[in-house]
Amino acid sequence: MAIEEKNTITASAANNNHSPGGSTPAYQTPYPGYPFTTYKYIATHAYVPVYALPEALNLIVDSVRDEREDELFYDYLLNVAPPAQREVIIPIRDDERKHSKLFRELYWQLTGQEIPPAADEPFNRPQSYCDGITRALFGELSAVER
Repeated sequence: MAIEEKNTITASAANNNHSPGGSTPAYQTPYPGYPFTTYKYIATHAYVPVYALPEALNLIVDSVRDEREDELFYDYLLNVAPPAQREVIIPIRDDERKHSKLFRELYWQLTGQEIPPAADEPFNRPQSYCDGITRALFGELSAVER
């Protein structure tokens, strides 16, 4: 009986956010209202096969094409960059290659097929190295915003 009473006191103290013997908090809560906040969960798994997979596959294909375009862009910047700045551009270009590989693997895992080849679109070269750096900066910022 004494053990049950002790557990009751401890649980009661935790629920009231006070220590058993005083008025100071026993612990800090992670957020206001804890543990009495309830979350709504709406099951969407029944709807996912209807529209999500084809849309996700289209987004993956678009992403692979965008990563390829970015890779070509950074290859161009690498060729026109001053030697001291090439060390900065090489890892960025390599990241674009890794992203493309990851998207291709994801597509293959979902479909069991390779991504269909895209029509070759012409590469739009920047007017200058500085223009290319500006374009790269704003391109990466817009990618973060998506």
